[in-house]
Amino acid sequence: MRFARIRSQIVFYYLALLVVSMIASGIMYQRINEKFTEEKVGEVSLQTLNAMNSGIESLLDSTNNYSKMIVSNNTVQEILGSDLAGNDIGILTYKLEVALSDFMLAEPSISSVYLFDNAGRKFAIDLQSAKPIRTDGIESAEWYSEAVALDGKAIWRKNAGGIFNFETKEPQQDPQYISLIRIVNDMNTSKKIGVLVVNITVQELKKSYERSINDNKPDLMIETGYETLLDFTKPELSTYTNSSMLDVPLGSSKIVKIKDHNYLISSLVSMDRGWKFTSAQPLGEWESPYRQFNLMLLMIMLFNFISIFLGSVWISRFITTPILHMLRSMKKVEIGEFSLVRYEARTDELNQLKDRYNNMIVTIEQALKREKEEQKLIRKLELDILQQQIKPHFLYNTLESAGYLTLSGNNNEAYQIISELAAFYRQSLSKGSDVVTLREEVEITKSYLSIQNIRYPEIFTSEIEVPEEAEYVRIPKLTLQPLVENALYHGIRPLGECGKIRILARIQGNRLKLIVEDDGVGMNEDKRREMQAEPYGQNESSFGLRGTLMRLKLYYGADMNCSLVSAPGEGTRIELELPLEEGNSHGA
Repeated sequence: MRFARIRSQIVFYYLALLVVSMIASGIMYQRINEKFTEEKVGEVSLQTLNAMNSGIESLLDSTNNYSKMIVSNNTVQEILGSDLAGNDIGILTYKLEVALSDFMLAEPSISSVYLFDNAGRKFAIDLQSAKPIRTDGIESAEWYSEAVALDGKAIWRKNAGGIFNFETKEPQQDPQYISLIRIVNDMNTSKKIGVLVVNITVQELKKSYERSINDNKPDLMIETGYETLLDFTKPELSTYTNSSMLDVPLGSSKIVKIKDHNYLISSLVSMDRGWKFTSAQPLGEWESPYRQFNLMLLMIMLFNFISIFLGSVWISRFITTPILHMLRSMKKVEIGEFSLVRYEARTDELNQLKDRYNNMIVTIEQALKREKEEQKLIRKLELDILQQQIKPHFLYNTLESAGYLTLSGNNNEAYQIISELAAFYRQSLSKGSDVVTLREEVEITKSYLSIQNIRYPEIFTSEIEVPEEAEYVRIPKLTLQPLVENALYHGIRPLGECGKIRILARIQGNRLKLIVEDDGVGMNEDKRREMQAEPYGQNESSFGLRGTLMRLKLYYGADMNCSLVSAPGEGTRIELELPLEEGNSHGA
């Protein structure tokens, strides 16, 4: 019964993993497919938008060229430059209408042409009836100053900037025009003699780009920087014309959801005029270019599902029996019996699993033994460091020195030694933390050196060099002071003359380098090797160097390096390289 449950679980887990994997793969594929489809459709959309832009630019350029021909026409120049007095007015007006009609016939996309002289008189040819002026004279139009400043260059406005009165009852039924406007200058004097307005219907504008595309005609919006020259025709799109929802980086595309419909929005800038062209097309109108590939992938996933299901049933029958034997043996480990597993499986892999499990059991048993030994050592080190912090002999000797100084009348030195002693114990015993900043460790060491300077005047001098970026690096408490004490008692005092102790700190990459050196008696090579290599515990009376190195080794592990350089008569140099712990800051 139990065998059946394990086998069923293996099949179930395989199927669950397969289903999760297929769902995750399907989601990932769908997103990747959507991304690729969006990129592909976006490329096609931009190509379509470029084609639309080219068609519109061609129409606008053609209209601009015809406007130049109009302003340079002799009849136009003559009638705008004359006072139109006498009998010639009728003849000139007729000539002008004929000339404008010829232009209209040559360029059928033009709906109407209007000319205004400096006196405000209007000359027009319009496929529909001539339109009255809405404003008080052409000079009152909002674009007039800009047109004059451009001195003959063309500007474009929607519905001629509102100068015409269409006289329709509903504003939305007003004819929509794209108007070219330019100042007419005298060909001889270059002085302004009139204003030209050429109108193109929006329908003609749309024909100019619809001819360049066959299918998937998008909705188009054109912005000139001054106004929206052409707006979207779909109401749901025109509602968001000024919304950031339709903001697309120029020369790119994105999908926007508007009123439960996904639209592909593309945008580019006309190189000639700097106008912004934005197209919008329902995404549903685009057929996915990967449809056949998706169907094939679905068939492959179905085949894999069936194959893996059958394979999971076979695997469950093949491996559950030896695994059950192994599980029974492993239960003994739960009660602390590290007995080896003994069985022979039908596959090399399961036999390897048994062998490695047995090796793991042996390793765990040995690791537990080592951990117990290390815990004993750590507890002993903690006791030793507590004794090192309290330093009873150092405390007694310092208090005796203070008493002697008081009796001898050196009250200031007595006060100083007691103050430094208080500072030493306050810093080394306070806060209850085993880790302090290098700055705090240096203060503990300074207090110790100040006390020893008073106790042993003219025996040693000290130099401490710690850069500002290293002051706030955190290290185990009492890292420097035991090394300084070792340098004083085993290096300087046996020298019999004044010596020097130097403490240096450096930041090198991601490591802190600490150096304690003296110019004392030094030691021979055998003693140096013994001091550096002898395990802690063989000489328990010397806590300083050995105990400090053992504490640092237990704290940092293999990341801590120590170098001890010494020779007889040349002093001793101890270098510690400690890793910068995560969270350490060089400046704060």
